[in-house]
Amino acid sequence: MSIRAPVECARAVALMLLWLSGCQTTTLSTTWKDPSVASLSFNRMAVVVLNSSPAERRAQEDTFAGGMTKVKAVPSYSFIPDELLKDTAKAKQRVIDGGFDGALIVRLVDTRQETSYVPPSVSTWDDGWSWVEPSYHVTPGYTVTDTFIRAEISLYSVPSGKLLWSGASETMNPSNARAFAGEVAKATANELRKQGMIH
Repeated sequence: MSIRAPVECARAVALMLLWLSGCQTTTLSTTWKDPSVASLSFNRMAVVVLNSSPAERRAQEDTFAGGMTKVKAVPSYSFIPDELLKDTAKAKQRVIDGGFDGALIVRLVDTRQETSYVPPSVSTWDDGWSWVEPSYHVTPGYTVTDTFIRAEISLYSVPSGKLLWSGASETMNPSNARAFAGEVAKATANELRKQGMIH
């Protein structure tokens, strides 16, 4: 076997790791769903993001609400001020008084960073130049730090407050609050479609 095969393989792996470290990915799984609910149907949905800064809350709620096309979705910041959001009873009452029949609650659970090592890659001159000794070029190894954000996504019936569906997501390297919300919203919709709960 020529030396070029393992070298090219190592280079490909290094490039793949580099690409993965810069991309944004979200995984989501259902943690619970009401077995009595076959499908979800709402007329007016409140979108609430908890445990986020005021600016990020607005960006995230706007993104979630903007992605809903078959229901009128309203960002909660438009009727629940930031200082009232931690008063659970009053915040819930604002949702009920707003005439909503559903609520999407997104709670940011955890943010963590992981550092991984990308080993050095080696390249050689083309084997066709067999009349000279192979010349090696080594790209030094380096470390990559990835950021992971975990969130819980829950759908409730209003005004009963009954939990209909809940999921857990993890997003890798979100570029900003809107990108994070867009990834989670897309993953949530895909999961609900797979279960036949939305169409």
